Amino acid sequence: MQLNEFLATVPELSYEQKRDAAKAHPVTVGNMLEASTVNGWLSAFKLLPIVKQIAENEPNHPAHSDVLAVWVGLLGNHQFNFKIGNITGDGQIAALNRLITTDLTEHAAALNMFKQTALYYANTVTYPLAKTTLYDVLTTENACPTAAVSKVGGYLAFTLNDVVEEHSARLWGVNPRTNRSTVLGNMRLSDAGAYEFKMPTHYLDFTDYAIDDAYGVI
Repeated sequence: MQLNEFLATVPELSYEQKRDAAKAHPVTVGNMLEASTVNGWLSAFKLLPIVKQIAENEPNHPAHSDVLAVWVGLLGNHQFNFKIGNITGDGQIAALNRLITTDLTEHAAALNMFKQTALYYANTVTYPLAKTTLYDVLTTENACPTAAVSKVGGYLAFTLNDVVEEHSARLWGVNPRTNRSTVLGNMRLSDAGAYEFKMPTHYLDFTDYAIDDAYGVI
């Protein structure tokens, strides 16, 4: 998920709240499970002999069709799908739930342990926006304020008056030939103190120099 996509879902929040919500937003990534992995879990939970017995020798068992699908998958070295929210995965989870609640209730405890293990590894929870800063939010929404900076010789000089989230702020200047504001470069900011930016010579005749001031401390 991209930051702009997430921000579109929370228009009612303040910029600071949007940052915090983005950092905490979980995204589940589905993973296919290898047959060898599933085989190992079934063995660990002492379910593999039961699966083999029902699949090969008990065609009239109420769990036969679901168990046979598992057995065929193991023998064929197929991948297993237990992804939540996926059509196939949801179907496999439903079959597992049938075994637990209806068709193999005598093995429900072991099946539940297998289910929890499979779901955990098949559905990895990630936080792709965990490093989002207030600066990221403001620039993504084209709402970042700026502060004027001074040109001293071939440098732009300014002071950061407080510690901020580390970010790469854009420096701006107005092109006298087009009268348009142009990004001159970026500077990493975090610690309070004096900063200076050496300008390329072709920007020395620009005017109205400024820098992104997301935190209001320049």
